[in-house]
Amino acid sequence: VAAGKGALRVLSLTNRSQPAEVGAYYLVYEAMDVAISGTAAYVASDDGLLVLDVSSPEQPTLITSEPIGDGTARAVAVLDGAGDGNTYVYIAAQNGGLRIMEMSASGYPTEIGAYATPAVDARDVVLYHSRLCIADGAGGLEVVDVAAARTPRQMATYTVMGHAEDATAWDSYIFVAGGGPGLYSLSYRNGQLAPLDSLDTPGVAFSVSVYDGIAYVADGEGGLCIVSVANPGQLRQIASVRGPGIANEVALQQGYAYVAASEAGLWIVSVEDPSTPSTVDTVPLPGGEALGVAVSGEYAYVAAGGGALRVISIAEPADAHEVSDPVHTPGVAGRVAIGGLYAYVTDSELGIIMVDISHPESPTVAGVGHVDGTALDVAVSGHRAYVASVAGGLEVLSFAVPTFPQQVASVAIAGSCSRLQLDQAGHLALAAARDGGLSVLEMQPEYRAYLPIVQANP
Repeated sequence: VAAGKGALRVLSLTNRSQPAEVGAYYLVYEAMDVAISGTAAYVASDDGLLVLDVSSPEQPTLITSEPIGDGTARAVAVLDGAGDGNTYVYIAAQNGGLRIMEMSASGYPTEIGAYATPAVDARDVVLYHSRLCIADGAGGLEVVDVAAARTPRQMATYTVMGHAEDATAWDSYIFVAGGGPGLYSLSYRNGQLAPLDSLDTPGVAFSVSVYDGIAYVADGEGGLCIVSVANPGQLRQIASVRGPGIANEVALQQGYAYVAASEAGLWIVSVEDPSTPSTVDTVPLPGGEALGVAVSGEYAYVAAGGGALRVISIAEPADAHEVSDPVHTPGVAGRVAIGGLYAYVTDSELGIIMVDISHPESPTVAGVGHVDGTALDVAVSGHRAYVASVAGGLEVLSFAVPTFPQQVASVAIAGSCSRLQLDQAGHLALAAARDGGLSVLEMQPEYRAYLPIVQANP
């Protein structure tokens, strides 16, 4: 086991139900990966490549330690008995790409070449027969033919979405705001995701909402980008309008897009004709920074950053205005979702703050639900709040009793889970994670059985 700063550890699996450590090699700064060939262990570390003799597992001994020409060794694979009878070691070296070493007859490696991966971010490498699969960061999966071990040849690449800011479902498709690369479309059928198309938006795609075959993207400094997704396999930008600030999130209602525009406040755009969007009004939020927005009826609810929820009347979008005092929270109010007569606000200090909005002119705090780590987003179904948490992944809180919320479930999410949406049917949770891409979770319906209360005859 390559145990990072814990060095290389050797465990006996004689009793598989109780693995026991029998040896270790500590003279390595950080062991990142290990491959075994015969009685040799090849260790990728910050020092380069270490070759250890493990013929006596209880006492691994160093044969040699060799630096690599460029980059930092993060993963290693060994091709033993190649077509020419030699042994080759392939090292994923991040910005150094793929480094190739040949083992001499005496057991000492010599670097003989390198292969530059498309994104120059080689993080992992797996050998399958004569195919070398390289995880290339934002470049996706690179498949290399090493039948001629000294001269790798590219066979195929598969670009994966390694960074997701937001996601939403429409029909049987999922649309992902992927930050700098823009908007992605994917199909979702029978539990399987398949990429369809992507579109590079003018700015940085932070948030996406879809209505009637049109995607509205909060595009950072690019403003509001409007994309036809009627054919998900061929995304087509039909309009883009720059706003007064950085577009963080967008909510839609009755021909208007309501955009949380950072220091500029709430930016209201008419999208009755999506091909010709136009600014209707901008509502400044003194002392606040619009990070998230949700719309319900005649009101927009804005998570205003520095510790407050703001309530805006949008009965007349051209004359939108704040109608209540800010609802202050201890930390940063980042996102907001509406469920019935309550607004659920993410707070960087407390978790989820449930605000009673039955009287929008005088909102009051009704309850607080704590989560593991920092709550970054929230979606609501019934009395349950689904929370994207940095440390906790997806956490589910029940607010059936607002003053006594309880955590009822949690699911680990790859990467740093930052945004969360539920599909309209409430069957899917879409978790967007920085460095983790998109995770789709199918939620089991909640069943309740009610028994009548009867009085027994005496």
